[in-house]
Amino acid sequence: MTTDAILDVLSMGELLQHIFQYCDPRGNLQNALVTKSWSDEALSVLWRDIRSLRPLFSLLAPVGQRINPWQDLELDRPIRSTDWVIFHKYSWRVHHILLPERSPKFSDSTLLEIAFTRPPGALLPNLRSLRLFPSFSHFTPLFLHEGLVALDITMSPAQSYGMMSVLTYLPDRCPHLKQLTLESSSDGTPVDIRLDDVLTFLPYLTLLRISPVILTPQLMQNIALLPRLEHLNLSDPSYGKSLTIPSLPHNGFSSITTLKLSHSFKDVALFLESCPLRDLRNLTIIHSKTESTKLYLRVLETSISRCPKLKRMKLVGKMRFEQSLLQLSHRNALSLRDISMTADAIAHIARILPSLQQLSLSHSSRSRDQPLPPISMLPTLGSMCPRLTKLRIDMDTSSGALAHITGGTLSFPCLEELNVGYSYLDSPVTEVAAFLSGILRDGCCLLRARLNAEHDIYESWQPVIDLLPVLIRIRNAEREAAANVGAPSTS
Repeated sequence: MTTDAILDVLSMGELLQHIFQYCDPRGNLQNALVTKSWSDEALSVLWRDIRSLRPLFSLLAPVGQRINPWQDLELDRPIRSTDWVIFHKYSWRVHHILLPERSPKFSDSTLLEIAFTRPPGALLPNLRSLRLFPSFSHFTPLFLHEGLVALDITMSPAQSYGMMSVLTYLPDRCPHLKQLTLESSSDGTPVDIRLDDVLTFLPYLTLLRISPVILTPQLMQNIALLPRLEHLNLSDPSYGKSLTIPSLPHNGFSSITTLKLSHSFKDVALFLESCPLRDLRNLTIIHSKTESTKLYLRVLETSISRCPKLKRMKLVGKMRFEQSLLQLSHRNALSLRDISMTADAIAHIARILPSLQQLSLSHSSRSRDQPLPPISMLPTLGSMCPRLTKLRIDMDTSSGALAHITGGTLSFPCLEELNVGYSYLDSPVTEVAAFLSGILRDGCCLLRARLNAEHDIYESWQPVIDLLPVLIRIRNAEREAAANVGAPSTS
């Protein structure tokens, strides 16, 4: 390739932008000094995402030094009309403002001067997303324009009245807004910002995230009628109050595909019972209070019956002071972690999900006093979920659990893998292996989870793993012999 061809390639704008996005700010400052084409692309990447307003407003006038770290920033001199010419050479490159929570704050007088002296038109004409924290939220209208599609504001309770004023600008200045996040730093006290009056005029919203303290019955009704809303997040792990369920329209939440809540499992079950979400695919519920296994199962059953397209589900609560997780994937795979499951609870799951192919009932840790389902319930589970191919379950293998075994017939015709997890082997090897040989198919692999601190428990299952294939073949031979004895003679 000739030198001219190389220079032509290295002058392609799209290629330069792709390369420069992997450079740090110092590197792009150096790239901007190479050639004019490099300068344009390097500066565009450098200014695309800003996380402090200081470099932006320093284009207007020098920013004074703060004597104390909590002191507001101010410009050293008044803004001149020529300063805006310099400002607009760079402001059009800004696409995203993502201010961190402790970003340096400019004084109200400086922001007011910028607001009153700026020329007509948008301050940042290509700004697409904006995230502000309480110290800047009352000056949000300064950045609003019709090209903005994502707005993220965190407010304090004292700013609720000012936030009501800010929200009134959205329908006119941001008619195409697609993502709106409104969070409150309150202690759980309800905050009414009259958001329901605004949502009606934001028909293009596809993502809405608001703190539960802002939620009112009227607001819930208006959210339900948003025609394009796909992602709804009403979560706050510290929020423990009940979910008020108003009378919702029959076609409410018609386009919701992702829902995240931080209310009790009982409230969520009541909500889903009153308003089926036909297109819901992802459901996350995070609650800080202790939840019972019964409520876990109620939410699971309600979600499956009322949300026919549900693919993934995560429930996070407190069970025995531990975090519990439930995840549903593609409706034929279910994973539950750190949930104390009885044999009846597992049977209940099997009844509502008979087509399960993968089931995991695991624990992140193991202790002797932890209640577990008995190994004797495996035949029941196999008969209720005959399509299971992979099963992970922590079980009680004590003599009491083995006393109720009446197995002997193949219960898992499709099972390829049985993982006993962190189960202690509390019965003789021969008894456990004999039982498993009566319900597992030939070729099924027996596994166990490794505990670094309890190597002896891990190794205790090895004799069962070695003996099981032999016993399965003997069982199969016995079944074939019994079948031949009962078969009619062909001679």
